[in-house]
Amino acid sequence: MEFNEEKMSRLEEIIEDERDEVLFREVKSCFKVGALRAAYIINWIMIAESLKNKFYKIARKDNVISKKVISKIEDKEENKKPTDGLLIEEAKDYGLISSSEFEELNHIKKMRGIYAHPLEEAPNPENVYAAVKTGVDSVLSKPPLLRHGYVQQLINRMFEYDYYLDDWNESINKFAYENAKRIHPETYPYLLNNIAKKFNEIIDDPDLNNIKTRALKFTESFFNEIEFNFSEEDWGIENIICAYQEAAALLLAKATFWQQLSDHEKGMIFNLLEVNLENMDGDIPKTTCIRYINNLYENDLLSERQENVVNTIYETTDVKFLVKADVKMELCANKIIKELESKNWYRQNPAVQALNNAGSEQCKDLAENKQEEIGRNILQSAQGEANESINFINHLADNEHEWPKSFLCGLILECFVNEEREFRFKTGYFEEAIKTLKPLSVSEEEEILLNLKENLLNSKPQKSWINDGDDEEVLSYLKKAKKFIKNKNLLEEIIEIFREEKIDLYKDNADDFDVPF
Repeated sequence: MEFNEEKMSRLEEIIEDERDEVLFREVKSCFKVGALRAAYIINWIMIAESLKNKFYKIARKDNVISKKVISKIEDKEENKKPTDGLLIEEAKDYGLISSSEFEELNHIKKMRGIYAHPLEEAPNPENVYAAVKTGVDSVLSKPPLLRHGYVQQLINRMFEYDYYLDDWNESINKFAYENAKRIHPETYPYLLNNIAKKFNEIIDDPDLNNIKTRALKFTESFFNEIEFNFSEEDWGIENIICAYQEAAALLLAKATFWQQLSDHEKGMIFNLLEVNLENMDGDIPKTTCIRYINNLYENDLLSERQENVVNTIYETTDVKFLVKADVKMELCANKIIKELESKNWYRQNPAVQALNNAGSEQCKDLAENKQEEIGRNILQSAQGEANESINFINHLADNEHEWPKSFLCGLILECFVNEEREFRFKTGYFEEAIKTLKPLSVSEEEEILLNLKENLLNSKPQKSWINDGDDEEVLSYLKKAKKFIKNKNLLEEIIEIFREEKIDLYKDNADDFDVPF
């Protein structure tokens, strides 16, 4: 084998540190002109210097390396003793190189001693290239990865200094990404265990919610960037769960981790989340528990029994927590309806807030009959003087919006006909309900009015609704609605239905309904 420029250039391209390229070029120059002894010896110096530089770089962020390795290197240098043997031994012990790489490097070190003597055997081109390739692949192409000392320092700062991380997701993700590149894989179990330990120490302190939230985000982001296998003994996941129960539940209840947990570990985590929902104070922990359970549910990662438990959680948990935890409206719509039907302002108002927070887009994802049912209940609760419902309808009446047609249809229908198709007329917030139709297209408005017309034609009078003078008052309201309706002809048909059929029907059946006329 002769010197091959292309192969050497490919090796040079993967060198991680620019400082290593200086000696590499010297090796390359010697190799190129046939100075094989010099190339081999300088190659070994290049390997040793690269390892030394990596240890110094790591030591700037890792006190353990500084105390245990750098001090040894400096002691040997001060006493004029070689450091190359120490460097590859420490590199193996701290995971910078593998055991097999250590053997290969140790062989190069041994042959360097032989080739250094001019009367001894000389290396051939194959020997030189193999040694250079081993040096680049095993040492020069690798970044200096930080270990336990740095990891412990990182965790301490993350939990002890409020200013260490900010609350911006992108910033935390970037921080996690940068650390995933510089931390040695052997420290991953140590990192997870110590995050769980620190998290558990502050789990009940509501004043540290910001730090807890950042720690959760960092842990998830970090493990999304790396490869790991919880089935390996080093992780001790069951021990982590048992030692740091609540913290472990919050840390591990993510799809990223869930698929690597055993069925037993999944059961432990899920059971702990249930307990957290009942016992933990403060919005952030409770919301986080619900969010994690919901993510597992939406990703089809739960057993049938666990899914049944989740459905119960949706039915029994305060609706404001469900929406804050990003539970889709389709999963908590029944809870919202139940709260609106309660006739209790302290339950109705949070339900309307939850609906508003979820927004029109999520409402559009509901079945049309469910949208209509929620619309009806909003109008009902507004007439019951629930402030949030009143504010909600007024806002839609006075502003452009994108709430769906079926939801608005519920508002309108509730003014005329109840869900049992019993006719009565509710004047409260009728005008506001009509005005909510303004953003609709002509065809969408027409669909609602046709639906109303069909319901009126097929309704029956509700007992004890009308009394003397009500017919004219209702007609007055209907006529006022004309200025807000695009399809005035269709509205006129509805007015005629009311005038000719419904008022007459009431008066004809007044005795049957005990209505005084």
